[in-house]
Amino acid sequence: MPSFAAALPELDHNEVVGWSAGRGVGFAVIGLRHPGEHADVTARFPPSLEIARNAGASVHEVESRGRSELARLLTLVQLGDLVSTYLGIARGVDPSPIEAIVNLKRALAQA
Repeated sequence: MPSFAAALPELDHNEVVGWSAGRGVGFAVIGLRHPGEHADVTARFPPSLEIARNAGASVHEVESRGRSELARLLTLVQLGDLVSTYLGIARGVDPSPIEAIVNLKRALAQA
């Protein structure tokens, strides 16, 4: 599945223009949150996610967990890994071999 990453506030300057009516259908936006967010970023989350929701995207927010900053970071990294793995499994695809990367490496080795 194609996926994209963007960080606030940069998302509001670039990607948000693509979230026009109907353009979000078939996409999911997952807002990764943590207690150390800058206040400006915290303020941007609700309207930014609402724009994506109004465009038809499925919108979710996930709060980091853990006692330390590293633990909280790793919970969000782990979420991304697990979502991608289980999305493949749910679609009946073995998520371990990545043919596109194998082909890219082969082409680069021949170059």
